[in-house]
Amino acid sequence: MNMKSAIFGIAVLALAMSSAFAQTVTIDVIDVTASSEIGGAFDRLDDYLIDGSGLTGGAHTSDVEGNMWLSTGTDFGGEDLDPSVTFDLGAVHTIVSFHVWNYNEVNLPDRGVNDVSVEYGTTMALGSTVAGITNFAQATGVDGYTGEEFNSFTPFEARYIKFDINSNHGGDNVFYGLSEVEFYTLTITPSGLFAIAGESYSLTAPAGGTGYQWSDSGGDITDGARITGSNTNVLAFDPVEEVDIDNYTVTYDDGGAKAAITLSYDLFVFPTGTMLPLMGLAGLCILMGAGALGGVSALRQKK
Repeated sequence: MNMKSAIFGIAVLALAMSSAFAQTVTIDVIDVTASSEIGGAFDRLDDYLIDGSGLTGGAHTSDVEGNMWLSTGTDFGGEDLDPSVTFDLGAVHTIVSFHVWNYNEVNLPDRGVNDVSVEYGTTMALGSTVAGITNFAQATGVDGYTGEEFNSFTPFEARYIKFDINSNHGGDNVFYGLSEVEFYTLTITPSGLFAIAGESYSLTAPAGGTGYQWSDSGGDITDGARITGSNTNVLAFDPVEEVDIDNYTVTYDDGGAKAAITLSYDLFVFPTGTMLPLMGLAGLCILMGAGALGGVSALRQKK
């Protein structure tokens, strides 16, 4: 077996292992616009749909003021004849699931959204609809309500997502309400990255961002004779050495209005001449557990 085929075997193995470490990451919504809302002392604004208000550990309160959105109604502001809520995710994301906490007011959960169409697009024109989602289940109307997860659809690319609302659960005054909404994207998390000392190697973050800064356990990295690209999306080792075994992070701005990205890479470097596939799957798994635990993960942070 030559070195090229050995490295290819490692790459395939790493890819196979990575799938077991996939994780969902909450996307920050930078804006939400409802067709109507109730303000003033009743305080049922669309802002409360995306700010986590009333939500603790995935469970929502039944206290309504300052925690839920409600449209206007027939005897309160006039019936909203075309009710909807549109979310701006700030950038295009691959949506793999979302979670809805329906309107959860005590004794009045039937004001919550029932029949609904979920539309999406990379522009405000939208143009596509999520298949298989036709309604949101009624909330419980009590504290500790855990909402409803939607994850059986084919993942889709979107910046804008609209809930086009057609009915409530039989509630009074033709109100329409929701408590909270979260959208999720998928981050692949390999358990470790492997290199062979003496060869060229690189760690790569997504292109298109700004303000890249790579760091290791010693702090921010600066370019040197052997390691370059510390302020780009590609950190290059020429060559990589065993002393480079470490956890590496890169932080950058992906262009979203609220979010910065931090990616983390655990790198393990084998001695020069190591033929990794000869060690067998069990050996690689042991080394992975012992020397390269973190992998690649994405964290979205408020600026």
